[in-house]
Amino acid sequence: MAKRFDSAGALGFFWAVFKARPLPFLVLVAWSVLLTIFLGYLQYDPMIELTMASQTVSEDDPSAMFAVLGEFYGAMGLVLLISLIAAIFLETAWLRLFLRGEGAVVMPFRVSGDEGAYAITLLAFVGIWVGLYIAWLILGFVGAFVVVLAFSAISEALAAVLAFFAFILAGVPFIWVIVRLSPSFALAVSRRKVAIGDAWTGTKGWFWSMFGAYVLAIIIAFILWALLAAASFAFGYDMLNFRSDGAFISRDVMMVIFAIQAVVYIVPQAIMRGIAVKAAMTIDEAQAPPANL
Repeated sequence: MAKRFDSAGALGFFWAVFKARPLPFLVLVAWSVLLTIFLGYLQYDPMIELTMASQTVSEDDPSAMFAVLGEFYGAMGLVLLISLIAAIFLETAWLRLFLRGEGAVVMPFRVSGDEGAYAITLLAFVGIWVGLYIAWLILGFVGAFVVVLAFSAISEALAAVLAFFAFILAGVPFIWVIVRLSPSFALAVSRRKVAIGDAWTGTKGWFWSMFGAYVLAIIIAFILWALLAAASFAFGYDMLNFRSDGAFISRDVMMVIFAIQAVVYIVPQAIMRGIAVKAAMTIDEAQAPPANL
């Protein structure tokens, strides 16, 4: 008999992990905050330079804007590479804690089959995400075009609204696939091999329960984001442009803001991680051979 996905247990799984191993959990929280501060420090200068350069570029000169963006992404290349490598080691450490209860008081990182399987899975997911995104664009534009042709004679305003919704609805299969494959990273660390296919087959019939759990986590994240945005606005901070009262926010203040953001988002991130890990553990149990074999 196929196992059911326990969405309630998945939502509270991060809390069970914290209660079982509070010190390793807090160590990883500290590392997450330190990593956020470090990456924020690296991106501070490129972001300031982008903001200053964009103010001197005319909207009627797209070539100049592309040149500014090219310089920005060139400067951010190393930052993005460091971010990617650090994220692999950090997330793998989190998954070890959630899956096996493994942690460390100081240094939870290592080079092992866990990191290798996670990195290969991530590379495969890049291809999947790109393919799904392209498919979404194609289906969305085709659907919007058909809707415009069908309803523009009745009302151009109605056709525009329906075309917009047709484009959005074309992305529903994208969400369905991503939710179904979300346990792939936890399975990669659990089995130390790529297990995207097992994630797909193992989550058959689970979409709505998993999707509902993820939506609750996203709502929590959105509420926290709104509170942070309101607090930033109240203190006069323009987080998008690193500005406060017309002047750039100092690097030190920005590092404090980054640290606060990292701490606040720990909970929704942990909830979503717990959902994926709970699904992976349920898949492992369902696909495990009988004990007498």
